[in-house]
Amino acid sequence: MTYDDFAAGYYTKEIQSIAGGTEEAAILAKETRVKAGKAGARSSRQRRLQNLELLMQQIEQLSGAVDFVSEERIVEQALEKTVEKHEDFPKTQKTHADYGTALRSVEPFKSRYEAVFRKNA
Repeated sequence: MTYDDFAAGYYTKEIQSIAGGTEEAAILAKETRVKAGKAGARSSRQRRLQNLELLMQQIEQLSGAVDFVSEERIVEQALEKTVEKHEDFPKTQKTHADYGTALRSVEPFKSRYEAVFRKNA
């Protein structure tokens, strides 16, 4: 191989590892990471939908104020109350803005949102 005894030892160990099933273990580990990623994404989607539902329910509770307060203020108030009531509800402005967009554009929230704010439309 080479004149380096250590390199010969490492190459021999690699050959033994490949023959002993290390490759199978690496493939299994990769598949496990892929499955975990998919499960994490599914869990994240479910948590997002659950948070949107909580927020929409809060907006619906504040629907009586639609004629007196701006749409923006009602959504802000609903966000504040939802954060206050649920410790694990996201607190970042970016996420709140994303949720506001989702409520206005993604069903089933879009039709419920419009029912609250577009009563006379």
